[in-house]
Amino acid sequence: MATPVWRSLQSQLFRFCKLKPATNSPVSLRPTIQGCLSKRMASGRTMHVSPSDFNWTRFKNEAHFYTLLGIVPLGSIILYSNLIIGQSELADIPEGYEPKKWEYYKHPISRWFAKYIFDDPIKQYEMEACKAAHTFEAARNNARIARVKDMIHRDDDYRAFYFVPAVDPRASDKVGTEFKDFKLNQQGSH
Repeated sequence: MATPVWRSLQSQLFRFCKLKPATNSPVSLRPTIQGCLSKRMASGRTMHVSPSDFNWTRFKNEAHFYTLLGIVPLGSIILYSNLIIGQSELADIPEGYEPKKWEYYKHPISRWFAKYIFDDPIKQYEMEACKAAHTFEAARNNARIARVKDMIHRDDDYRAFYFVPAVDPRASDKVGTEFKDFKLNQQGSH
């Protein structure tokens, strides 16, 4: 049941192959192993084993994502503050008006940081002065303690403030038995 078109294709397809299909059987169109060379497209059946790039690719993707997640909003804020708001200009201060601490900065981002993030310069000064006073007081107390210890050691006539008197165990036992006897005598008299 081969048509003339199929026969012409058969003759062209199998012209260079050593296997020729049988003319009267459609099953014989299947090539057999005898004498037919298999083509592997210039390479053998090989699989090159290499380390996985999954972790490196994931790291790159996440690094790019989180970098852009930070850069895009910050870039847009910086662009908006520079183009739309702009830097402040000097002007005369009205009578009776005391400028706020953040109004001394020129750039809008610096003003925002001074207003919401950084401490007031006066508050910072007071904190540093308090820290310096505490440091000075501690140094003065340490110098006094060292002088007292030196005088105690030099004169050797006074018990130091860290002196703890030793207790004779025999004396404490004697006092303990006397106290028990006293308690028993008081209970018996009632």
